[in-house]
Amino acid sequence: MRKAWTSEDIDTLKSAYADQPMSTICAALGRTDAAIRAKASLLGLRRLDSPDIAERHTKHSRHMKNRRLSGIRNPHRAPVGTDQMHGNRLMRKISDTGDTHVDWVPSSRAAWEQAHGKIPNGMVIRLKDGNPSNVSLDNLELLTTSERMSRNTIARYPLDYQRSAQDLGRFIAKLRKIEAENEKSE
Repeated sequence: MRKAWTSEDIDTLKSAYADQPMSTICAALGRTDAAIRAKASLLGLRRLDSPDIAERHTKHSRHMKNRRLSGIRNPHRAPVGTDQMHGNRLMRKISDTGDTHVDWVPSSRAAWEQAHGKIPNGMVIRLKDGNPSNVSLDNLELLTTSERMSRNTIARYPLDYQRSAQDLGRFIAKLRKIEAENEKSE
């Protein structure tokens, strides 16, 4: 049978959830770990710096490091040279260290560096057609970060277009404000 949450229980949860060990909170409220986490989620509470999470991360990191050092790897892992979509980017596996951030790089970067060498600091690779799957060398260009910014700004358009875009932005902001006010009054 579920126990109803009282206002005192909620106050206790709010004051203790962020930094107290879960076992202490469970004992104080007389509830299960799952019940406390569910209620905290509904209240929007977070445990980012709690001792439980820090300990769990430390244990997991130690466990994964030991697995890598002992040679244990996922048998379903992708071989070096594989291209895969990660989100909306095509990524290429360039090594097999077991560290995802080291092993996978954008395919456009890998293709450029294979043909031209390391990308200098302050330079970025741009896909001319914007298609992340098209990493052919004739679709890649090397730009400075300021060149890339100038191509992505509204200032590259004629003044009439800039003003129209700004007006459209103001209109959309006002429309959202009116819709939000109407939702509150209903």
